[in-house]
Amino acid sequence: MNSAIERIRTGAVVFGVTVILATAGYHFLFQRDWIDSLYMVVITVTSVGFTDSFDERGPPSNAEQLFTILVILFGLTAGAYAMGGFLQLMTEGEIQRALGKRKMNKDIERLEDHVIVCGFGRIGRMLTHDLKRRGRKFVILEHDPDHVGDASVERASTLVTTLPSDANNVFITLTARSMRPDLQIIARAEYRSTEKKLKQAGANRVVMPASTGATQMAQMITRPNTADFFELISDRTQLNLEFDEVVVDDGNTLIGKTVGEAEAHRTHGLLVLAVKRANGEMVFNPSSEFVFAQGDTLIVVGEPDDIDRFEKQFSLQLNPSGDR
Repeated sequence: MNSAIERIRTGAVVFGVTVILATAGYHFLFQRDWIDSLYMVVITVTSVGFTDSFDERGPPSNAEQLFTILVILFGLTAGAYAMGGFLQLMTEGEIQRALGKRKMNKDIERLEDHVIVCGFGRIGRMLTHDLKRRGRKFVILEHDPDHVGDASVERASTLVTTLPSDANNVFITLTARSMRPDLQIIARAEYRSTEKKLKQAGANRVVMPASTGATQMAQMITRPNTADFFELISDRTQLNLEFDEVVVDDGNTLIGKTVGEAEAHRTHGLLVLAVKRANGEMVFNPSSEFVFAQGDTLIVVGEPDDIDRFEKQFSLQLNPSGDR
């Protein structure tokens, strides 16, 4: 972009100097008046020709012809140089955008287990900010829901549609579900009546921001300390705690151990809030005698470093849809 502007500036300066010097040359060297000299320069550098400018003196002399040739060469070169810069300025942005889009498409093609976010409004912005903070890969899809396939749905782990229009969210959910029967789809709904439609369309989970916000405000009124606690946990600048999920898979040394034997709290400072069994059963606040089995998913809360140490000790792995 800067090179194009420099070309325009340089060409304009050379062209202006050529016009001034050529006008002075016709005036002083060939005794033409100033207006006639300027006229000669203009019709010369524009290649119009000056047959109609012959006066009683007849055709120009050899010296004037040579001078005119120099004016043509300098004028046309400077003009072409400046025009080239102008054309470059107009096309450079389009070329850069095309190259940028091509690079972006290649980057998307290399992504796996990423999150597709449809809609970049207020909710979409907050969602992607949190995903970025947690180190998750994501693709933003905006404006055209028909292009949902461009975001590599076949390799994504989750699709979230956050558009303010329930109809668009239903359409995107239907499209994505037809492309990937196993894709996790989280959809936004503005009205309670849309929740059922979204689930019928294939959404795994439906979030209603208005309902969630109302529930949170009610909790602030009826259970203010509980609300403060969850707000404190969500704000990592105040308290370095986070919820996480870890999977008890084949080969984990946690299989067959009890909650007490794992010493999650005493050794690692973690709280095991719940365990989701392989059959979908959710066990809240498991007792110290609870025995871990293959396929269990632990929901824990604690500092990130403590969670990492706990996972490494028992060769655990993060939930594939986890955030680290």
